[in-house]
Amino acid sequence: GIIHERSFQFENQKIVIQDKIFDETNYSCKVYLHFHPEIEIDVMENRVKTNLGDINFENNLAINQSIYFFSDEFNVRKPAKLLTLTFQKNLTTIINYYQPP
Repeated sequence: GIIHERSFQFENQKIVIQDKIFDETNYSCKVYLHFHPEIEIDVMENRVKTNLGDINFENNLAINQSIYFFSDEFNVRKPAKLLTLTFQKNLTTIINYYQPP
């Protein structure tokens, strides 16, 4: 079997998420990040810049951007950004967010 372990570390204006996969193979794993329609994103190699902060990734193999439909009320759908990250064994996600004025 495969075991997935996720841990969270909260610091001042930063959240660190560790994903670890324990298995005897090298399966490709995926993480899906769904953004609110009002969040603007700029995707770079291992980093995503948003209007609320930055997200950095360690040990990711690929980042793919697509669209999903966000629904905040019945029968109303808005297009929004979806990121799919591919990794093997370990992924570290570091979210640095801006403090509102």
